[in-house]
Amino acid sequence: MTDWINYKILEFGSVTITVENILIVVAILLITKLALILVHYGLAKKLGKQSPGAVDEGKKYAYQKVLTYLFYFVATILIFQSFGLKLTVLLTGSAALLVGVGIGLQQTFNDLISGFILLTEGSVKKGDIVNIASIIGTVKEIGIRTSKIETRDDIVMIIPNSKLVVENVINWSHNALPTRFQVLVGVAYSSNPEEVTTLLLKAANQHPSVLKNPGPSVQFKDFGNSSIDFILHFYTLDFLGVDQIKSQLRYIIFDLFGKNEVQIPFPQTDLWIKEMPLNSKLIAQLEPKTSKKH
Repeated sequence: MTDWINYKILEFGSVTITVENILIVVAILLITKLALILVHYGLAKKLGKQSPGAVDEGKKYAYQKVLTYLFYFVATILIFQSFGLKLTVLLTGSAALLVGVGIGLQQTFNDLISGFILLTEGSVKKGDIVNIASIIGTVKEIGIRTSKIETRDDIVMIIPNSKLVVENVINWSHNALPTRFQVLVGVAYSSNPEEVTTLLLKAANQHPSVLKNPGPSVQFKDFGNSSIDFILHFYTLDFLGVDQIKSQLRYIIFDLFGKNEVQIPFPQTDLWIKEMPLNSKLIAQLEPKTSKKH
């Protein structure tokens, strides 16, 4: 039995891998997995006893991720030590190599650090609705290097964590209050501004997703080239479906304008041709010349 346990599987330099080393590695991984299961269960049980809303699902997910990475980091160190490798000696001996690798993988390290920041800071959490680079979606997963965001088209995008940390990100889930959105409308100059305002407010109040408090409002924006321009402001909590709400409001506005004979103009250009008087000399030059007969 002792000979079998000490059987050499692989040997290179001063490092020898035996059956015993393999068994130790398997044992470390199993213990780590079991410890994670127990810790996650205990964490979920402890957080579950707190008052509703005290800890959201995003924070629970972040806690579990950080603990998972920490446990596996410790397990990796123990596995190296089981092979007789000292990390201090290994890092010192390969310092030049690590510098080269660090330069080549600079962006990867940046994403790794960003992932740790996201999980610990909580600026963006699992389940949040975010707007990044004109893309609106729900955060489905935050990994150590990349995150998964599901767009409104049910497309899952894999985004480097550094983009969620460095770039300007709108996190709609952080809004405790309703958010205001706009619909731009232009009408003909023959329209009555008071009537247009009334119709726009009526359209907004007909939509079930538009909040009554705070309610919608209308702004007379400007005198355009071919129209007088208004802005319909409205509040809603449906951040993911706001584009569909705007589309439905335009349908309602178009229908109300048609029923009340309010015209929506199209761009047009008037061309005026002014007649220029011709003098006698110019007329003489334009008249055909006749030859004299003798």
